[in-house]
Amino acid sequence: MWVPEYLAKDLVSKHGISIPKGIVVSSRDVSFEKIVSLSYPVVIKIQIPSTNRSKIGGIKIARTPQEAFQIIDTMNKSKFGEYTVDRLLIEEWIEHKDEIYLGLYVDRDNASIKLIASRYGGSGIEEIPQEGIILIDINPLIGLQRYMFRKLHMRLNLDENMTEKLDLIIKILYDLFVKLDLLLLEINPLAVTSDGSLIALDIKMIADDYSIFRQNMLKNIERVDLLPFERKMQELGITGSIIDKEGNIAVIASGAGCLMSTVDTLKMMAGKVLLAVDLGGSVFSEKIETLISEILSEVVKYDPKVILINAFFNMARCDVLAKAVKNNVAKVRGTPIVIRLKGRYDREAREILSSVYNVYYTDSFDKACEIAVEIARSKV
Repeated sequence: MWVPEYLAKDLVSKHGISIPKGIVVSSRDVSFEKIVSLSYPVVIKIQIPSTNRSKIGGIKIARTPQEAFQIIDTMNKSKFGEYTVDRLLIEEWIEHKDEIYLGLYVDRDNASIKLIASRYGGSGIEEIPQEGIILIDINPLIGLQRYMFRKLHMRLNLDENMTEKLDLIIKILYDLFVKLDLLLLEINPLAVTSDGSLIALDIKMIADDYSIFRQNMLKNIERVDLLPFERKMQELGITGSIIDKEGNIAVIASGAGCLMSTVDTLKMMAGKVLLAVDLGGSVFSEKIETLISEILSEVVKYDPKVILINAFFNMARCDVLAKAVKNNVAKVRGTPIVIRLKGRYDREAREILSSVYNVYYTDSFDKACEIAVEIARSKV
């Protein structure tokens, strides 16, 4: 889950990290009094989950209240990718002489928390020369160690009076990273002012979706990071995501494991997955037919060339899902459906779908993927 910058800054500032003075305004209700009362120049930032806001016009500097209103008006009328602007963060401009990059992320390959630092702050980490990046593996069972700070001091070549301040910031970031079950926590840039202060000008925070339930500080955050399709699936009580806008195969599967194996197999067969839907426990719902109707109606809006439904049931019934698909096949407006059902009442499911036009039934997982890829290719 992406945490908006203004909330991330509020969290770190409460733990002792300095941030610029600023206000958050609703893009629909901008207070004239608030804008005029600010000290100029100011930085105006859209609050969307984008890694390159400055490159798409989402970060602007205003030197007067009049200029600020013009920028806000332009941002409100613009669409940034799939996102529209809901909130704006307006902060004082901080004069600074240097910029540092600091970040923490989960390194699954090494089963560690990776600390990243660089003197080349302000740039995306992928734009920083390799020799300018400092990487330190932190064992989550042991935590930060003193030698790690010494390594950073030497590589960053900081003034002696700044090392203690930097160490404190890193400790705060690490504690928050662990405490909030984060996947990524990044300050970029961390500004170095002429008086030696360190101020977090921009913060990126991403939390683990599967841990939100136990995070009181995060679980009530409105999910503005969700795309319209993902939000609709969430409203239906299931999980859905856009995989590749250039893809042409829509995948609907029963459970995360089934879904991941289906997507992986399609990719190995050179198929291009457009979107994926995990039915999860909804297959036991008495409203499964209504749910399938809603899912199919939403899926076809993204114009897939083929829809692949893959389900393996030990407890749920294949024939119930088959009836739901048969009764809602008109919703896909002629888009071919490949369906593989295996498990309880799969023979009955085959009989139900055997005469349905444009529905290709099989009980073979590999065969279902092959048919889907073949149909998608033939329709390009």
